[in-house]
Amino acid sequence: MDNDKKILDKTKKVKKVRKPKVKKMKYNPSGGSRKNLILIIVAALAVILMSSIIFVTLSSLFSTETYYVLNTNVKAKQQITPDMVVARETAAGTGPVNAIGMEYIQQGLVYSKYPLYAGDVIAQSNAGPLSGSSVGIPDSWSITSFSISSSDAVGGVLGRGDYVDVIGINDEGTRYIINNLLVLEVKFVNEEYDGRLDGRTVVGESMHYTVGMPADAIAYFHSALYDYDDIKLVKAPVLLDYADRDVSDLDDVFKYGPMIGNIDLFKGTDPTFTEIERDKDGKPLNYSEDEEEAIQKIENIEKNKDKEEIINESEADLENEADLENEVDLENEAVENEADLENEEAPEENEGTE
Repeated sequence: MDNDKKILDKTKKVKKVRKPKVKKMKYNPSGGSRKNLILIIVAALAVILMSSIIFVTLSSLFSTETYYVLNTNVKAKQQITPDMVVARETAAGTGPVNAIGMEYIQQGLVYSKYPLYAGDVIAQSNAGPLSGSSVGIPDSWSITSFSISSSDAVGGVLGRGDYVDVIGINDEGTRYIINNLLVLEVKFVNEEYDGRLDGRTVVGESMHYTVGMPADAIAYFHSALYDYDDIKLVKAPVLLDYADRDVSDLDDVFKYGPMIGNIDLFKGTDPTFTEIERDKDGKPLNYSEDEEEAIQKIENIEKNKDKEEIINESEADLENEADLENEVDLENEAVENEADLENEEAPEENEGTE
Protein backbone atom coordinates (compact mmCIF):
# COMPACT_ATOMS: atom_id res chain seq x y z
CA MET A 1 0.00 0.00 0.00
CA ASP A 2 2.75 2.31 0.87
CA ASN A 3 4.31 1.68 -2.49
CA ASP A 4 1.09 2.55 -4.27
CA LYS A 5 0.87 5.84 -2.41
CA LYS A 6 4.40 6.72 -3.32
CA ILE A 7 3.69 6.07 -6.96
CA LEU A 8 0.57 8.24 -6.79
CA ASP A 9 2.51 10.99 -5.11
CA LYS A 10 5.17 10.91 -7.85
CA THR A 11 2.55 11.07 -10.53
CA LYS A 12 1.03 14.10 -8.84
CA LYS A 13 4.39 15.84 -8.82
CA VAL A 14 4.78 15.39 -12.62
CA LYS A 15 3.97 18.71 -14.38
CA LYS A 16 1.17 18.72 -16.78
CA VAL A 17 2.19 19.44 -20.44
CA ARG A 18 0.53 22.61 -21.76
CA LYS A 19 -1.19 22.49 -25.09
CA PRO A 20 0.17 25.04 -27.68
CA LYS A 21 -2.09 27.97 -28.30
CA VAL A 22 -3.22 28.27 -31.90
CA LYS A 23 -4.39 31.68 -33.13
CA LYS A 24 -7.55 31.55 -35.05
CA MET A 25 -7.27 33.21 -38.47
CA LYS A 26 -10.12 35.38 -39.51
CA TYR A 27 -11.32 34.20 -42.87
CA ASN A 28 -12.70 36.84 -45.30
CA PRO A 29 -13.37 35.29 -48.69
CA SER A 30 -14.42 38.58 -50.40
CA GLY A 31 -11.13 40.49 -49.62
CA GLY A 32 -8.78 37.96 -51.27
CA SER A 33 -10.72 37.71 -54.46
CA ARG A 34 -10.82 41.52 -54.80
CA LYS A 35 -7.03 41.81 -54.64
CA ASN A 36 -6.62 39.05 -57.17
CA LEU A 37 -9.12 40.75 -59.50
CA ILE A 38 -7.18 44.03 -59.36
CA LEU A 39 -3.94 42.27 -60.19
CA ILE A 40 -5.58 40.52 -63.13
CA ILE A 41 -7.01 43.79 -64.48
CA VAL A 42 -3.66 45.59 -64.18
CA ALA A 43 -1.89 42.74 -65.97
CA ALA A 44 -4.50 42.74 -68.74
CA LEU A 45 -4.17 46.48 -69.27
CA ALA A 46 -0.40 46.18 -69.43
CA VAL A 47 -0.68 43.45 -72.04
CA ILE A 48 -3.15 45.52 -74.09
CA LEU A 49 -0.90 48.59 -73.88
CA MET A 50 2.18 46.68 -74.96
CA SER A 51 0.26 45.06 -77.80
CA SER A 52 -0.94 48.46 -78.99
CA ILE A 53 2.57 49.87 -78.93
CA ILE A 54 3.93 46.92 -80.85
CA PHE A 55 1.09 47.15 -83.39
CA VAL A 56 1.58 50.86 -84.00
CA THR A 57 5.32 50.41 -84.34
CA LEU A 58 4.99 47.57 -86.81
CA SER A 59 2.30 49.43 -88.73
CA SER A 60 4.51 52.49 -89.11
CA LEU A 61 7.40 50.32 -90.24
CA PHE A 62 5.48 48.39 -92.85
CA SER A 63 2.87 50.98 -93.99
CA THR A 64 3.41 52.60 -97.41
CA GLU A 65 2.18 55.55 -99.43
CA THR A 66 1.75 55.91 -103.18
CA TYR A 67 2.91 58.67 -105.52
CA TYR A 68 2.93 58.86 -109.31
CA VAL A 69 5.62 59.46 -111.91
CA LEU A 70 5.45 59.97 -115.67
CA ASN A 71 6.04 57.05 -117.99
CA THR A 72 6.47 59.32 -121.02
CA ASN A 73 7.75 62.78 -121.91
CA VAL A 74 5.15 65.56 -122.04
CA LYS A 75 5.19 69.06 -123.47
CA ALA A 76 4.43 72.25 -121.62
CA LYS A 77 0.71 72.74 -120.84
CA GLN A 78 -0.12 69.20 -121.93
CA GLN A 79 -2.83 67.39 -120.03
CA ILE A 80 -1.57 64.51 -117.90
CA THR A 81 -3.90 61.51 -118.04
CA PRO A 82 -3.92 58.32 -115.90
CA ASP A 83 -2.31 56.26 -118.69
CA MET A 84 0.72 58.62 -118.66
CA VAL A 85 1.70 57.80 -115.07
CA VAL A 86 2.80 54.79 -113.05
CA ALA A 87 2.46 54.27 -109.30
CA ARG A 88 5.44 54.13 -107.00
CA GLU A 89 5.26 52.96 -103.38
CA THR A 90 7.47 54.05 -100.54
CA ALA A 91 7.48 53.94 -96.76
CA ALA A 92 4.89 56.17 -95.15
CA GLY A 93 6.19 59.68 -94.58
CA THR A 94 9.06 59.37 -97.07
CA GLY A 95 7.18 60.19 -100.29
CA PRO A 96 7.63 63.40 -102.33
CA VAL A 97 6.18 66.48 -100.72
CA ASN A 98 3.09 67.94 -102.44
CA ALA A 99 2.79 64.98 -104.82
CA ILE A 100 -0.47 64.95 -106.81
CA GLY A 101 -2.74 61.94 -106.22
CA MET A 102 -4.60 59.86 -108.76
CA GLU A 103 -7.97 61.35 -107.81
CA TYR A 104 -6.88 64.74 -109.20
CA ILE A 105 -5.35 63.21 -112.31
CA GLN A 106 -8.59 61.34 -113.03
CA GLN A 107 -10.54 64.60 -112.83
CA GLY A 108 -8.65 65.84 -115.92
CA LEU A 109 -7.41 69.03 -114.28
CA VAL A 110 -3.68 68.29 -114.19
CA TYR A 111 -1.47 69.95 -116.86
CA SER A 112 2.29 70.21 -117.06
CA LYS A 113 3.59 73.70 -116.32
CA TYR A 114 6.68 73.15 -118.49
CA PRO A 115 8.24 70.22 -120.39
CA LEU A 116 8.50 67.14 -118.18
CA TYR A 117 10.34 63.89 -118.73
CA ALA A 118 9.66 60.24 -118.06
CA GLY A 119 10.39 59.52 -114.41
CA ASP A 120 9.48 62.99 -113.15
CA VAL A 121 7.24 63.02 -110.08
CA ILE A 122 3.84 64.64 -110.62
CA ALA A 123 3.74 67.36 -107.99
CA GLN A 124 2.22 70.79 -107.46
CA SER A 125 5.52 72.44 -108.37
CA ASN A 126 5.48 71.15 -111.97
CA ALA A 127 1.85 70.37 -112.72
CA GLY A 128 -1.66 71.50 -111.88
CA PRO A 129 -4.71 73.24 -113.34
CA LEU A 130 -4.23 75.81 -116.09
CA SER A 131 -4.58 79.35 -114.77
CA GLY A 132 -5.58 82.37 -116.77
CA SER A 133 -2.81 84.58 -118.17
CA SER A 134 -4.53 87.70 -116.86
CA VAL A 135 -4.07 86.69 -113.23
CA GLY A 136 -1.65 89.06 -111.53
CA ILE A 137 -2.27 92.21 -113.60
CA PRO A 138 -4.99 94.88 -113.62
CA ASP A 139 -8.10 94.22 -115.72
CA SER A 140 -7.35 97.33 -117.81
CA TRP A 141 -4.01 95.95 -119.01
CA SER A 142 -3.43 94.03 -122.22
CA ILE A 143 -1.38 90.88 -122.72
CA THR A 144 1.38 90.34 -125.27
CA SER A 145 4.27 87.96 -125.81
CA PHE A 146 7.70 87.81 -127.37
CA SER A 147 10.43 85.26 -127.98
CA ILE A 148 14.05 85.56 -126.97
CA SER A 149 17.05 83.28 -126.69
CA SER A 150 17.63 81.76 -123.26
CA SER A 151 21.19 83.13 -123.35
CA ASP A 152 19.67 86.63 -123.41
CA ALA A 153 17.25 85.87 -120.56
CA VAL A 154 19.44 84.88 -117.58
CA GLY A 155 20.07 81.44 -119.04
CA GLY A 156 16.36 80.59 -119.23
CA VAL A 157 15.88 80.42 -115.45
CA LEU A 158 13.24 83.17 -115.39
CA GLY A 159 9.77 81.87 -114.65
CA ARG A 160 6.20 82.80 -113.86
CA GLY A 161 6.06 85.39 -111.09
CA ASP A 162 9.53 86.84 -111.69
CA TYR A 163 9.99 90.56 -112.26
CA VAL A 164 12.38 91.50 -115.06
CA ASP A 165 13.90 94.56 -116.71
CA VAL A 166 14.06 94.83 -120.49
CA ILE A 167 17.10 96.57 -121.99
CA GLY A 168 17.90 97.40 -125.61
CA ILE A 169 21.36 97.63 -127.13
CA ASN A 170 22.49 99.36 -130.33
CA ASP A 171 25.40 101.45 -131.57
CA GLU A 172 24.39 104.41 -129.44
CA GLY A 173 24.57 102.40 -126.22
CA THR A 174 22.24 100.56 -123.86
CA ARG A 175 18.91 101.81 -122.55
CA TYR A 176 16.42 100.41 -120.06
CA ILE A 177 13.16 100.07 -121.97
CA ILE A 178 10.88 98.68 -119.24
CA ASN A 179 11.42 98.10 -115.53
CA ASN A 180 9.67 95.70 -113.15
CA LEU A 181 7.84 93.69 -115.81
CA LEU A 182 5.94 90.72 -114.36
CA VAL A 183 6.35 87.42 -116.22
CA LEU A 184 2.95 85.72 -116.59
CA GLU A 185 3.99 82.58 -118.45
CA VAL A 186 7.11 80.99 -119.92
CA LYS A 187 7.52 78.10 -122.32
CA PHE A 188 10.10 76.67 -124.70
CA VAL A 189 9.36 77.49 -128.33
CA ASN A 190 11.06 74.41 -129.81
CA GLU A 191 10.17 71.15 -128.13
CA GLU A 192 11.29 68.00 -129.94
CA TYR A 193 11.27 64.71 -128.03
CA ASP A 194 12.88 61.44 -129.01
CA GLY A 195 9.95 59.44 -127.62
CA ARG A 196 12.09 57.24 -125.40
CA LEU A 197 11.45 56.73 -121.71
CA ASP A 198 14.95 57.48 -120.48
CA GLY A 199 14.22 61.14 -119.93
CA ARG A 200 16.39 62.40 -122.76
CA THR A 201 15.05 65.23 -124.84
CA VAL A 202 16.15 67.89 -127.30
CA VAL A 203 14.86 71.29 -126.23
CA GLY A 204 15.47 74.49 -128.16
CA GLU A 205 17.00 77.50 -126.45
CA SER A 206 14.35 79.92 -127.65
CA MET A 207 12.03 81.08 -124.85
CA HIS A 208 8.51 82.45 -125.23
CA TYR A 209 7.44 84.96 -122.56
CA THR A 210 3.90 86.19 -121.93
CA VAL A 211 3.63 89.56 -120.19
CA GLY A 212 1.02 92.18 -119.42
CA MET A 213 1.16 95.96 -119.59
CA PRO A 214 -0.97 98.97 -120.56
CA ALA A 215 -1.91 99.18 -124.24
CA ASP A 216 0.33 102.17 -125.02
CA ALA A 217 3.27 100.52 -123.27
CA ILE A 218 2.81 97.46 -125.48
CA ALA A 219 3.13 99.66 -128.57
CA TYR A 220 6.31 101.27 -127.26
CA PHE A 221 7.66 97.87 -126.24
CA HIS A 222 7.28 96.28 -129.67
CA SER A 223 8.67 99.41 -131.31
CA ALA A 224 11.75 99.02 -129.15
CA LEU A 225 12.02 95.33 -130.04
CA TYR A 226 12.08 96.39 -133.69
CA ASP A 227 14.49 99.32 -133.30
CA TYR A 228 17.13 97.78 -131.06
CA ASP A 229 19.60 95.30 -132.49
CA ASP A 230 19.78 93.28 -129.29
CA ILE A 231 17.30 92.76 -126.45
CA LYS A 232 18.20 91.43 -123.00
CA LEU A 233 16.06 90.37 -120.03
CA VAL A 234 17.51 91.13 -116.60
CA LYS A 235 16.03 89.76 -113.38
CA ALA A 236 14.92 92.65 -111.18
CA PRO A 237 16.54 93.04 -107.73
CA VAL A 238 15.14 90.96 -104.87
CA LEU A 239 14.55 94.26 -103.07
CA LEU A 240 11.38 94.62 -105.16
CA ASP A 241 9.76 91.82 -103.13
CA TYR A 242 9.57 93.92 -99.95
CA ALA A 243 10.39 97.55 -100.78
CA ASP A 244 9.97 100.22 -103.42
CA ARG A 245 12.63 100.40 -106.08
CA ASP A 246 14.11 103.66 -107.31
CA VAL A 247 14.69 103.48 -111.06
CA SER A 248 15.15 107.19 -111.67
CA ASP A 249 18.87 106.70 -112.31
CA LEU A 250 18.14 104.22 -115.11
CA ASP A 251 16.53 106.73 -117.46
CA ASP A 252 19.70 107.33 -119.46
CA VAL A 253 21.62 105.89 -122.36
CA PHE A 254 24.57 103.93 -121.01
CA LYS A 255 27.64 103.97 -123.21
CA TYR A 256 30.86 102.49 -121.94
CA GLY A 257 34.04 104.31 -122.83
CA PRO A 258 37.38 105.51 -121.48
CA MET A 259 35.61 108.04 -119.27
CA ILE A 260 33.76 105.31 -117.34
CA GLY A 261 36.84 103.34 -116.38
CA ASN A 262 36.87 100.28 -114.15
CA ILE A 263 33.70 99.25 -112.27
CA ASP A 264 34.37 97.62 -108.88
CA LEU A 265 31.51 95.43 -107.57
CA PHE A 266 33.15 93.86 -104.51
CA LYS A 267 31.22 95.84 -101.91
CA GLY A 268 28.04 94.10 -100.71
CA THR A 269 28.88 90.64 -102.05
CA ASP A 270 29.38 87.47 -99.99
CA PRO A 271 31.66 84.76 -101.42
CA THR A 272 30.50 82.33 -98.71
CA PHE A 273 26.92 82.49 -100.04
CA THR A 274 25.51 82.49 -96.51
CA GLU A 275 21.71 82.51 -96.47
CA ILE A 276 20.20 85.75 -95.21
CA GLU A 277 17.62 85.38 -92.46
CA ARG A 278 14.32 86.79 -93.70
CA ASP A 279 10.79 87.21 -92.41
CA LYS A 280 7.67 85.74 -94.01
CA ASP A 281 7.60 88.58 -96.59
CA GLY A 282 11.19 87.93 -97.65
CA LYS A 283 12.56 91.02 -95.92
CA PRO A 284 15.93 90.58 -94.19
CA LEU A 285 15.58 90.60 -90.41
CA ASN A 286 18.22 93.31 -90.07
CA TYR A 287 16.70 95.42 -92.88
CA SER A 288 16.17 99.11 -92.21
CA GLU A 289 14.32 101.32 -94.69
CA ASP A 290 16.11 104.41 -93.40
CA GLU A 291 19.46 102.69 -93.80
CA GLU A 292 18.54 101.48 -97.27
CA GLU A 293 17.40 104.97 -98.28
CA ALA A 294 20.64 106.41 -96.93
CA ILE A 295 22.66 103.87 -98.91
CA GLN A 296 20.69 104.67 -102.06
CA LYS A 297 21.18 108.39 -101.52
CA ILE A 298 24.93 107.89 -101.10
CA GLU A 299 25.02 105.74 -104.24
CA ASN A 300 23.01 108.33 -106.15
CA ILE A 301 25.31 111.10 -104.94
CA GLU A 302 28.35 109.11 -106.05
CA LYS A 303 26.71 108.39 -109.40
CA ASN A 304 25.81 112.05 -109.82
CA LYS A 305 29.37 113.02 -108.97
CA ASP A 306 30.65 110.58 -111.54
CA LYS A 307 28.18 111.95 -114.07
CA GLU A 308 29.20 115.53 -113.30
CA GLU A 309 32.85 114.63 -113.66
CA ILE A 310 32.13 112.90 -116.94
CA ILE A 311 30.06 115.88 -118.11
CA ASN A 312 32.73 118.34 -117.03
CA GLU A 313 35.41 116.29 -118.76
CA SER A 314 33.26 116.05 -121.85
CA GLU A 315 32.62 119.80 -121.79
CA ALA A 316 36.32 120.43 -121.33
CA ASP A 317 37.05 118.14 -124.25
CA LEU A 318 34.45 119.96 -126.32
CA GLU A 319 35.97 123.31 -125.37
CA ASN A 320 39.42 122.04 -126.30
CA GLU A 321 38.07 120.77 -129.59
CA ALA A 322 36.37 124.11 -130.18
CA ASP A 323 39.61 125.95 -129.42
CA LEU A 324 41.49 123.69 -131.80
CA GLU A 325 38.87 124.26 -134.46
CA ASN A 326 39.14 128.01 -133.93
CA GLU A 327 42.91 127.83 -134.25
CA VAL A 328 42.57 125.79 -137.40
CA ASP A 329 40.06 128.29 -138.78
CA LEU A 330 42.42 131.16 -137.97
CA GLU A 331 45.29 129.37 -139.66
CA ASN A 332 43.11 128.71 -142.69
CA GLU A 333 42.10 132.37 -142.81
CA ALA A 334 45.72 133.42 -142.59
CA VAL A 335 46.63 131.09 -145.44
CA GLU A 336 43.73 132.39 -147.52
CA ASN A 337 44.75 135.97 -146.82
CA GLU A 338 48.31 135.23 -147.90
CA ALA A 339 47.01 133.61 -151.04
CA ASP A 340 44.85 136.65 -151.79
CA LEU A 341 47.81 138.96 -151.31
CA GLU A 342 49.90 136.85 -153.64
CA ASN A 343 47.17 136.94 -156.23
CA GLU A 344 46.93 140.76 -155.96
CA GLU A 345 50.71 141.20 -156.31
CA ALA A 346 50.94 138.92 -159.33
CA PRO A 347 49.02 141.22 -161.79
CA GLU A 348 51.05 144.28 -160.71
CA GLU A 349 54.30 142.48 -161.53
CA ASN A 350 52.96 141.46 -164.92
CA GLU A 351 52.08 145.11 -165.76
CA GLY A 352 55.57 146.25 -164.76
CA THR A 353 57.24 143.79 -167.14
CA GLU A 354 55.08 144.96 -170.05
